[in-house]
Amino acid sequence: MYGIAPVTHGVTDQTAKLRGIRLTETSHGPDTRIGRHRHAYPAVTLVLQGGFLEDFGASHTHECGAMSVLVKPADAPHSNRYSSRGARSFILECASECGAFDALERAGPQPGLARVVVPLLELYAAFRAAAPERQVLAEEVAFEVARQQRPQPGWKTAKRPGWLSRIADAAAAGCTHPLSLTSLAADAAVHPVYLARVFRRHYTQSIGSFMLQSRLRLAMRRLAMTAEPIAQIALECGFADQSHLTRLLHRETGSTPARFRRVACAVTREQA
Repeated sequence: MYGIAPVTHGVTDQTAKLRGIRLTETSHGPDTRIGRHRHAYPAVTLVLQGGFLEDFGASHTHECGAMSVLVKPADAPHSNRYSSRGARSFILECASECGAFDALERAGPQPGLARVVVPLLELYAAFRAAAPERQVLAEEVAFEVARQQRPQPGWKTAKRPGWLSRIADAAAAGCTHPLSLTSLAADAAVHPVYLARVFRRHYTQSIGSFMLQSRLRLAMRRLAMTAEPIAQIALECGFADQSHLTRLLHRETGSTPARFRRVACAVTREQA
């Protein structure tokens, strides 16, 4: 049995205890490795800078870069490997019985949830300022996360094939280039229909949707971390033009690229 660990093994830069919810800003040094452990409560993590790999076993490893979100249930054993740049993260953790987090216990660890990135950034700004609206913003994020959860009751025993993880890595790495289901299936030596079915079972979305989410995360990182023109980011992330990126980002996050950049840059300026 793995021991119950605090919400982070890293440096706690700031923390706040609200009613039923704890907010924590944490940082980890470059190339830090943390062995197998588990946490007492479910949590939502927003990566602000850097990144890490979080390994839950059974081939459930999630790569979390800047401006990405990871949702995980309580009592899920996992280990961490941080990037060469380390990581700075903002964590929303259920600290007691909280109905908003019940859905996390019916789901496996899940990356993504682009729609909560902007609300999490807004909550982070309120957290840093010790603003009175922290409680309301935290509860809104918690309920939105719960609303988006996809039940995965068998995630601990459903072992993801190694070849499927390699296909997912290839799809993410090549998300800005034309890829075909046929060529991906050929690389894995499986039938395209079988690949599509197995991928959806393990990743709860199609390969095409997975690639789109990867492109949107790439665009969000560049919007947050660079001053590049939005039109340039759109084209280099595989979108037809700026309006195409705007339409899809708004559909997935509820925010335009310009608003996303304003919110993310406000956080960056606060950290500087």
